[in-house]
Amino acid sequence: ELINTKNESGTYSIDFVCTSPIENKEEADEFWKSLKEWELARTIEVNSKKLLFEYISENLESWWD
Repeated sequence: ELINTKNESGTYSIDFVCTSPIENKEEADEFWKSLKEWELARTIEVNSKKLLFEYISENLESWWD
């Protein structure tokens, strides 16, 4: 959420505020932890697939030689 505030000098500042639809802090922390775990699992999966395709590519090239 953006909060636009007028300062005493007449200029404006913008503040960013993070809000959560989850009111219970423990629930919000568990939800955040699950998102971070999912992100880590996804990163590992993507990196594993990249390594697999590199391995397949290298072995296919040597197979044709």
